Amino acid sequence: MTQHEPPRILLVDNNSAVRQGLALVLEAEGIGNCCEAGGRKQALDLAGRESPDIAVLDLNMGSDDTTALLAEFRKMRIPVLVCSMDENPSQVKRALAAGARGYITKSEARAVARAVRGVLEGWMLISPRAAEGLGYED
Repeated sequence: MTQHEPPRILLVDNNSAVRQGLALVLEAEGIGNCCEAGGRKQALDLAGRESPDIAVLDLNMGSDDTTALLAEFRKMRIPVLVCSMDENPSQVKRALAAGARGYITKSEARAVARAVRGVLEGWMLISPRAAEGLGYED
């Protein structure tokens, strides 16, 4: 990715409405070109073909092993921002331990553009709702 070229973003969620909504939010913020995958196999195919700069991944996609997918993205050197309904601290810790560079909840989806930018800049990012219960106090 050059400074003038928008980032390539792979949106991975089994719900097409969620993928389309995230793409609309990112487009409205002027962030990147999005491609979408509804499952593990399609995500890996697109990742190999499109060489995304980042993947935004839902961890709860039915029978797909998304932790393994996260690890595969890590091997491909694709940073992952998890975007999930799950706010359970153990789920957040599991995603980060598997190599996610960030975690945001779907209830905070309006902040997804800022989160994508942060992860692309090299930050480790945990949104306020996802951080609740992790044991960090002000």
